[in-house]
Amino acid sequence: MANLSYSGPFIAGMTRSNLKNGTTGKGQSSTLIYVDESGIAGNSPFLGIGALKLRAEHGLLTNRLDLYRSRTGWQSEAHFASITRTTAYHHIEVARMLADTSARFRCAVIDCSGQRRHPFSNPRKAAWRIHAQLTIRHVSRVMFDDEMATVIVDKLTVPEEVNYDAYVNRAINAQLQRNAAVMTVRMDSASCWGLQLVDLLTGATVHQYRQAVDKSAKAGSPKGRVAAEVAAAFNLNGLVDADSPRFRTWLE
Repeated sequence: MANLSYSGPFIAGMTRSNLKNGTTGKGQSSTLIYVDESGIAGNSPFLGIGALKLRAEHGLLTNRLDLYRSRTGWQSEAHFASITRTTAYHHIEVARMLADTSARFRCAVIDCSGQRRHPFSNPRKAAWRIHAQLTIRHVSRVMFDDEMATVIVDKLTVPEEVNYDAYVNRAINAQLQRNAAVMTVRMDSASCWGLQLVDLLTGATVHQYRQAVDKSAKAGSPKGRVAAEVAAAFNLNGLVDADSPRFRTWLE
């Protein structure tokens, strides 16, 4: 078997310890932040915007998830919306593997069930602008003072002349008044485990918020079961107003 360990020259300012624990040579932590929304349909009572943070272990987690796919033959994306009675256990296993890492998740849930208008119900505002505003606001709120991050968002359609990635990146840095976001990138979730994972956690969170007001969101359904198992994987009693160092949700 080939020796895949790296023994070549290091980037200036980096040490082997930096490369292992995900910090830069200047004492700042380097983070991947995956962002996704759940409940974007205009008639949804709740809209969730989630951010999943992963550091150096991201590559090892991806290896485990890919091995799970190969071993089980499950090739579908791990989206919350695609959960069925026959696939729920795959989503549960994926959530447990994520919980075994030091990943952190933050989710803001917007209550659209009362007088507040659903952000995506405004026909005069382009969907990409709404996505951008939600991403900028949420990422700016969840970043630590010492973090530098690459922000990864799901692929969406924008006008040809719009540089969405640069627009979001500049706005985050302007909000934080420092170069916190190194880069913002749109990716196809089919080839990105991080986007599938943040979709799973955000969808599970919104589902538990919906259970109190929406009869179609049942705790005993396959989606309800997965949401409960996500909470258990992160040692939580539930996902509504969760408040732990690694998993935090709140209602707006």
